[in-house]
Amino acid sequence: IAICDDDDYWHDNTKLQKQVEILENDPSVGLVHTNFRYYYPKNNRYKEVKIKNDNKKDVFQGLFDGDYMIINSTVVFRRDLLDKYVNLNDYIKYNFPTQDWVTWMQIAKFTKFFHLPVSTATYCVSDISVTRSSSFNNLTERYEREKMMYKYVCEKFPTDVKYDEARWNEHVNKIFLAFSLNTGDFKRA
Repeated sequence: IAICDDDDYWHDNTKLQKQVEILENDPSVGLVHTNFRYYYPKNNRYKEVKIKNDNKKDVFQGLFDGDYMIINSTVVFRRDLLDKYVNLNDYIKYNFPTQDWVTWMQIAKFTKFFHLPVSTATYCVSDISVTRSSSFNNLTERYEREKMMYKYVCEKFPTDVKYDEARWNEHVNKIFLAFSLNTGDFKRA
């Protein structure tokens, strides 16, 4: 399965070929992702990003801790991993705001991830999107739904990760503070 989110695009014509070759040549690898570039339509600017994940850390734990970066539109992964380890009906049942992190968490327990250090996709940074809200109320609603994903993963893998309310609140409060400062809502900040 290859993913390309709605406002992103692949700028490398050989992206899929490169990634599928890795999957075909190494059955232990279940997901291949790449570097990417940001596109800022407001000022028509691009910025290349070279992902530097800590290879000493387990991918599952790195994803959980927020230390392992994957951009959704750079990913190709094995369909059988989705079929075997991911219950997509739960995504609807719990109204998850995004599908990427929770999917990567579930399959990272059972396969290797491979980072291909070439830029293949362009990630569009628009003013308003699923990950960039225009209102504090929308932001709080999103993170309540993301909290469900966090709890879901903790419940699914209780021997690997533990739900920590204080840790979650610290994470979200940093996001709320940054949003409030960026929007000039100093009273809320």
